Amino acid sequence: MKTKIILLCLLLLGLTNFAQNNTNVPNSEGNNRQTKESLNNAQPASPSLTITGETDCCYNQPPYNNTYDYTIHISGSNVTVQKFDVTVTDGTVLLIDGVNPSTGWTHTGDKWSTNQNNPTHTFRINWDDENGMGKIHAYVEFYQVIPMGAHRNADKHIFIGPPVELTTLNFSNSHPYVGTPITCSTNPTEGAQNYIWKANNTTFHQGPETTVTYTPTSSGQKSIMVIAENECGQVFKYGYIFVNPIPPSPFEAVISGPSSGNNSGTYTWVATLSNGEPNYNYHWYYSYDGVNYNYTWATTLNTSSETDSHTLNLPENFDLYLKLVATDGSNDQAIAFFFTRNTDAGGHPLNMQGTNDQDNTLLKDSKQIQVTDINSSRTDFLPYPNPVCENIILPEDALNKYKTFSLKSLDGKVVYEGKLTDIKINIASQSNGLYILVLNNPESNTVKYFKIVKQ
Repeated sequence: MKTKIILLCLLLLGLTNFAQNNTNVPNSEGNNRQTKESLNNAQPASPSLTITGETDCCYNQPPYNNTYDYTIHISGSNVTVQKFDVTVTDGTVLLIDGVNPSTGWTHTGDKWSTNQNNPTHTFRINWDDENGMGKIHAYVEFYQVIPMGAHRNADKHIFIGPPVELTTLNFSNSHPYVGTPITCSTNPTEGAQNYIWKANNTTFHQGPETTVTYTPTSSGQKSIMVIAENECGQVFKYGYIFVNPIPPSPFEAVISGPSSGNNSGTYTWVATLSNGEPNYNYHWYYSYDGVNYNYTWATTLNTSSETDSHTLNLPENFDLYLKLVATDGSNDQAIAFFFTRNTDAGGHPLNMQGTNDQDNTLLKDSKQIQVTDINSSRTDFLPYPNPVCENIILPEDALNKYKTFSLKSLDGKVVYEGKLTDIKINIASQSNGLYILVLNNPESNTVKYFKIVKQ
């Protein structure tokens, strides 16, 4: 009996010591929780897909019609490959993993596929494209255990050979002027890592851009070339533009002087020339009606000066219409007009009615325009102000009588026209001089003409 009691005590003591020595061992539920937390906190290495092998290939050199080995590898922790697709373009697959490619692989067109759980495969390829445009394209689907298991895929493309042929070369302007930028563009081509742009064999841009700006600095025909290149070779395309020289500025004349005066005053008018070649001739003419400049006002001949001034009185009781005809050493001609109001003239309206009835032809620089349908009687209204700096103003009822307007220079050229929708016609942008304002109603065949002086 005592022996049994002693054995029982020893057993209880052993169990107590075992429990004390294993206090850090968790129960089943705690152990599972700790394992899940460890898995969730683990960060797997990012998988990567690589293709290695011969890529140094230029025209008439390997790998054209030659055989090379390429290794395709997917790397990453706890990766289980589920599918491997490899597409080979312009090449013949001879061996996969050192054996006949039909072993463990399916073949559809250029694509080879397998479900082997193998992260690495070798391909022996014979490149059969003499233009060197072979491509390997690998696609892998895999299962990565950590953290919680997921399907992922990786994609890798390798281009063997020089870039694909360039097909386009476009210019925004094929006939620019010197100093005028133009846009040059080509198509992005597969395999190109760099584009070199040249004009007459001189590089003006280099980089990945397929659209660039070129500013010609001299005139004449220019050969524009774009070269697409990589480490395997180059392809190019070229075209031509013709660069025009900067056009010379036209020979011009401007008159400055008083806008108004009176019979007793003395005034100065100055002509200024520009963009001409000496020597110059100044022929001044004046008119009482702004149409027929039949009177010589002043003349200065064979001078190197680009200005010519005259100080005179206004015609008594008449407004002064001036016309300057200047010629330069190249026999180019410049014409300018100017109007000065004589306040002692009573503010005669500048309308065409009743002026020079014997000839309705307006003359300018030996050119003629025939003005028809002009009433010799006074018109029922007059545009104002006249001379005008900005807006010609018509009476309200003009909108009911006329539908369109046009502003003509004395040589018959229409410089401004439109529908008559407002009593104001803005001619601020027109050059100073004498114009003919034409109001027209095609429905009633009604036409009115007015002389307008723009200042």
